[in-house]
This record gives sequence, structure tokens and C-alpha cells, in this order.
Amino acid sequence: MVLSRRDASRAGLKLDSLSYTTQAMTANGMVQTARIRLDQVTLAGIVDLSVSAVVNAGDMGNSLLGMSYLQRFNSI
Repeated sequence: MVLSRRDASRAGLKLDSLSYTTQAMTANGMVQTARIRLDQVTLAGIVDLSVSAVVNAGDMGNSLLGMSYLQRFNSI
């Protein structure tokens, strides 16, 4: 799961305290990311606890669920 800075802030994360020590290759090139753990994610009534994610330091219009998260479900 990749969160935009806007969504990370809306989720209550303090953006200035994140450590952007990892990188990801995107269609727009390399971006810095910060590894985080979300206490809870709710999607269509399903609640997942302690979910790994990253916050993208670059410009990103929307957050992405990603295949590693979507594989938790039998069907979407």
C-alpha cells in the first residue's frame, strides 16, 4: 500500500517525523518513501490490523492499495 502525503496526513501521520529512507521506481522515476505500519485499514467492511505501507515523498494524486494488499482477498 502506498499513501500519498495528503492521505498520510489525513490518517494522522506526522509527515515531518517520517524517515524517507527507502526508494521506489515509478513511471515518473525514482521517489523516496517512508515505511510505516497502519494500525487499522477498513475496506468494504473488512478490517485489517497492523498493515505495512509506505508514504510517497513525491507528488501523487491518489494512494494505491497495491497487489500485495489486494492478494489478501479471494475476489474484489
